[in-house]
Amino acid sequence: MWINTDLDNDEEIEDFHMDLEKSREKTTISTREDVVVDNIDEWYDRFVQHFRYSAKSAEGSESSRAAKRRLSYETLEHIRQREAARAAGNYQLTSELIKRCRKAIKEHLNRRRSAVSAEAAEARKSIRSARRDFANRRTKNIGIHKN
Repeated sequence: MWINTDLDNDEEIEDFHMDLEKSREKTTISTREDVVVDNIDEWYDRFVQHFRYSAKSAEGSESSRAAKRRLSYETLEHIRQREAARAAGNYQLTSELIKRCRKAIKEHLNRRRSAVSAEAAEARKSIRSARRDFANRRTKNIGIHKN
């Protein structure tokens, strides 16, 4: 930066200092804005990377396939219909199918729980042991959220 050393009066010196202060503020503000933009870009890149990773793992995850195998045909059909209604934008039908799907999952869990209890009774296991087995092999609920 070029500095004028021939400043004679106090007004010129004060003006010079004001100009210097303004240029310093502009530099500081632009530096802060650059840092904020860099942070946002970095955060966005990490978000996109996480989103892609999650989508990939959801596509071919073994646990998802296993959970779907354990669900009844009726439940899977409700899920397919719900996805189709949602894609078509029919929110009223989507809501109704979500309710049916939840009900079918609850019924399936109750049937499975009673089957495990019956197995335990035949094998003369304790109820605590049967509950633990059921918890370990329990059907994973597929999340159905309202949108």
